[in-house]
Amino acid sequence: MKRGNGKKIGLLFFILIMLTFFVLAISGGGSHGADKVFVSVKGYKMSLQEAVNNNYLKAGGSSPSDDLTTSISGGFHSLDEIFVSVSGSDMTLQQAISSGLCSSSSGSYSGNVILGHTGDELTLSSGKNLQQAINDGDYASWSPLTSTVCGGTSFIQTSNCGTTRKSNGGKCCVVPGPNCCSNNWQPIRHSICRGLWFTQTNECGEDRRMPGAAVGGECGDN
Repeated sequence: MKRGNGKKIGLLFFILIMLTFFVLAISGGGSHGADKVFVSVKGYKMSLQEAVNNNYLKAGGSSPSDDLTTSISGGFHSLDEIFVSVSGSDMTLQQAISSGLCSSSSGSYSGNVILGHTGDELTLSSGKNLQQAINDGDYASWSPLTSTVCGGTSFIQTSNCGTTRKSNGGKCCVVPGPNCCSNNWQPIRHSICRGLWFTQTNECGEDRRMPGAAVGGECGDN
């Protein structure tokens, strides 16, 4: 083999290696924490984890313009560069959000990704990856809200996707039985002089010992 041909082969091999590293770099292959992947949501740059934490991806959730959003410099992925499966259909995260992030199956993105990430590759702080969270209905809007149903009461919630699930109420209600809840404690602390301990009672018949909080002339404070 001529010396010149050997140099050409070596150069081609080097170029091939560099191209491989470049493709891996832009594709972001492998698993990543959602706090390390940056997205653009309605013109605001943030980590995917921040978007999840602030309910920016949830149906009916808040908008970045309503909150102070971290400004991230450097490279980031748009929502069109995150690829997920919703009810068996492959789409970008932007398309999924526009359709309400409704999923009735447990699939994963089946296409090839040259630039960006699949939902399976992005691990959230909850321990799930993005695709699992979508499949579990984490970003759907559920009604009625648990905060509108008395604690201890089981009921069925319906999502904006048309799916249902069993939930338990979380509202504090004065009801008979062990699920009675009342935050109305009497007498109030500011009616009892500071330093004096007394017994409060609520509408459920519970009692507790509390210190008074009243100050002033009637309590001997001058």
